[in-house]
Amino acid sequence: MRFWIAFVLNVILSSLLGLVLDWWVVAIVAFVVGIWIRLRPAKAFLSAFLAVYCLYFAMALITDMQNDHILATRMADLILKVKNPYLMILVTGIPGALVGGFAALSASLLRKRKPAQTAATA
Repeated sequence: MRFWIAFVLNVILSSLLGLVLDWWVVAIVAFVVGIWIRLRPAKAFLSAFLAVYCLYFAMALITDMQNDHILATRMADLILKVKNPYLMILVTGIPGALVGGFAALSASLLRKRKPAQTAATA
């Protein structure tokens, strides 16, 4: 249940803050959600990764449909050497999803970390 709460929070907060801030806001959102909601590191990474990927995929698909696939077709031909706009849309979300996933993973690992022992307690 916490996985899906983190997923929904990442999507909603990233989309809202993405309207007024730059693309890297997904890292801040994923980190804050990762600190706030206790998940194992793998689940925290997967939750943020999927949330940001779905968000970027939806945004790219909507934008691409509005311009009749012109830009995505040209970018796919230039970068992937294939004239398939949908393949370009699938690939578009991966960098942002990795940023969000690693931010949530960092938050989860930071939360899990135990304080170091000092010489007096050892």
